[in-house]
Amino acid sequence: MEHLSNQPFTEYMQQNVFEPLGMQRTSLDRSRVIADGDYALGFQRLDGNDEYLTGINQIPALPSASPAGTETLVYAYRTVKSS
Repeated sequence: MEHLSNQPFTEYMQQNVFEPLGMQRTSLDRSRVIADGDYALGFQRLDGNDEYLTGINQIPALPSASPAGTETLVYAYRTVKSS
């Protein structure tokens, strides 16, 4: 998509999918999500303890081409794998 459109995937999706559909608060751009501050976090435990995610910065950033929810899933996998 980036090659064909000559623009980053996040930008292409914003302009050609989210905006035309009126999805004003949907974004693949992590910095926009953080700036907005109103996002949902899954109930994943931190390192197998009784502590849960409290902020998006506790989840590793992944490329924007990853499917929705991938950041949370990868974090959970790494947590379980390291336990």
